Amino acid sequence: MRKWIIMREKTLFYPNPDNIWVGSLASLSIAIFAWGTYTFTSKVWAPRLWYGLESFYSSIVPESIIVILITLSLYCSTIKRQALRILSPTIVIISLYILIDATFFFLGRLPRISDISSFSGLLESAPHLAITGSLLTAGTLVLSSVLLSKNIKGDRHAGSTQKNIFRVLAACTILLTLNPSIISPYIIKRHSSEAKTVQLNGRISSFLYYKSTEDQYQKLFEEISGDAQSWPETQLFPGEIHSLRNIHYIVLESFIDPRLIKGTQFKTSPLAPALSDLLDGATFSRTLSPVYGGGTAQAEFELLVGLPALAQIGSIDFNVLGGKPMKSFVSSLNEQGYEAFATIATSSIYFNSRNAYKSIGFGSVDFLEETKSFRKNPNDVQIFDGDLLRYNLSKVSHRLESHAKPFINYVLGMYGHIPFRRNLKDRPDRIEVNTNIEAIKKISNQFYYRTDALANYIRELQRLDPESIIYITSDHLPALPTGSSIYSLDERMNISLLFENSKLQDLEPIEFYKIPWNIWARLTKKPIMDEPKKSSLEKEYIKQLAKSRGI
Repeated sequence: MRKWIIMREKTLFYPNPDNIWVGSLASLSIAIFAWGTYTFTSKVWAPRLWYGLESFYSSIVPESIIVILITLSLYCSTIKRQALRILSPTIVIISLYILIDATFFFLGRLPRISDISSFSGLLESAPHLAITGSLLTAGTLVLSSVLLSKNIKGDRHAGSTQKNIFRVLAACTILLTLNPSIISPYIIKRHSSEAKTVQLNGRISSFLYYKSTEDQYQKLFEEISGDAQSWPETQLFPGEIHSLRNIHYIVLESFIDPRLIKGTQFKTSPLAPALSDLLDGATFSRTLSPVYGGGTAQAEFELLVGLPALAQIGSIDFNVLGGKPMKSFVSSLNEQGYEAFATIATSSIYFNSRNAYKSIGFGSVDFLEETKSFRKNPNDVQIFDGDLLRYNLSKVSHRLESHAKPFINYVLGMYGHIPFRRNLKDRPDRIEVNTNIEAIKKISNQFYYRTDALANYIRELQRLDPESIIYITSDHLPALPTGSSIYSLDERMNISLLFENSKLQDLEPIEFYKIPWNIWARLTKKPIMDEPKKSSLEKEYIKQLAKSRGI
């Protein structure tokens, strides 16, 4: 009997090829249970419980693969304490989850390997995250290293070679699964929002995917940068600004004039009387967006940087920007003594926006969905342009009263986004249009209320800041319900308004990236269309993207 008990203890607590797989299965079951519970209940990336369930369901394939492989790779059969042996992989996984969630809580994004090299800056901007992240990272690395070391050195029994081979294969599988160019296009569900990508794929798999993508960018930039050094230097935004006038730069989501939709007839004009009076018989100018139907960040890139958004590295240039300084229209204004601040009618989760705005040169950015001083109308799904512009006016008024430095005031709206949701309680139908297409009815009534709010904003800006430059544009056309053929202009042609010294200016149809050059010319008193050739700007585009990543 005593001999049987001793043999039983050895079976439970010492390596034995007969029970290693049972222990691995127990460890794996606990890890999967912990992962599922954490994903379902955590509200960091998914603010509502339903989203937690959706996140758990969507991420089953990519994340469960990673969790299983990490667990089996780190399961250490040589640890004598059964509880520690089974729980160790789960501790590593949950520690990684907490680290990823802490980064999102403080920075609104996934952690980056490059955060290690910029630790001093992180310590200054988010000290709690820097300290917590350091401790978690160090603890996770130490525990993982100990487990792997014990696994490789401690297995002295039959089957150890096979298990070590399995661990190497598991690590390779993780890397291959999340490599953007190999398997991930078929597994990873990509989204413009990092938060949504995490909801759809899971935390660790999303982190590894973005890390792999970042490595690809880095490699590509290093290859290109060698050639770029020999390219002729293009001077972006040369000359000195003698007239330090404030600039108000307003970009409205899908701001389409329904009168340009073919076949539409209205009993009353959808253009609000207030804006009609302000235009005094004039019409909107027209400018060419780089995108149609979506991709706001590409329009922003051209308007804020002054270079063509070519999407040569990724489909969205904002996603490539790494947070390091680059040359842009905004940064060039900063060099001339301006301050740059932005008011954004969304949260910071879209299109790598925190890094992008930082690279471009903004010192202050208010994301209204994260701004406590802003109260969103509970009846609106997207923040109404009028509420956005009223909030921005209060910021502008405060700046002007404080006699601060000249500034560029950038505003990005989101109200006109598909599917054109409306708040009928506060803004009932005012415009009747001869169509059965519901989307066009919504667009027409939205346009009425948007142009009314815009007129009030322009008049108040002109009262507060009469010598300023005011530029207003749509980011792109929405995807029209029966296709772009029902639009009477080119699908990339958008409406815009330019005011200088409180007077409406006629703007010839030009591409978005030329708008900053046009405004720069007005500030420096240079010829209006004196910008470099597009071919030289295309080369500069590569250089500046590389600079934003510290290359």
